[in-house]
Amino acid sequence: MDLRLLTAISCSFVIASTAIASIDIVTETNNAAKKKLQAAVVEECEEVVDSVVFTKVGTAWVVDDCESAKTEDAMIEEAPFKAELEMWSMVTADCNGNGVADSVDIINGAMDWDTDGTPDACEYAAGDLNLNGVINGQDLSILLGWWGISNPLVGDLNGDGHVDGIDMGIMLGRYGATVY
Repeated sequence: MDLRLLTAISCSFVIASTAIASIDIVTETNNAAKKKLQAAVVEECEEVVDSVVFTKVGTAWVVDDCESAKTEDAMIEEAPFKAELEMWSMVTADCNGNGVADSVDIINGAMDWDTDGTPDACEYAAGDLNLNGVINGQDLSILLGWWGISNPLVGDLNGDGHVDGIDMGIMLGRYGATVY
């Protein structure tokens, strides 16, 4: 085998193996149970490739199969939406689809704390919970902070009234997307 080819294969393997970052977030929910997310993110494409939800039982972390499965299913369903969200961010002037321009919504009282011209409610609904323009680990941390709380202020991405593995899966599917 050609030495240059072997070196190229070796370098691409090293690059691929070092391009994986780990997200490790712990939160305490309202019922005093702790949740932990471990996920691997491929940095080049900002794609989550693996995620597991843990619950603390006593002093040990135990895999929460139910939440992990819900997270994985929602993540797979949402992955195609990531590209659509990034495209939408370039062309939208009515992010909530109410027939009123975003600028008029803001003039009429819609919150825009980050002063980017997009109502915060649209950014929260997409998963940008800290309003920094991208869905990333900070947003995951905020979502986990609202885990299990009924009618949360942010983090209920599917609108079912509570934050759970489905919402986390939606966020992980959109991980790395720029928002509005």
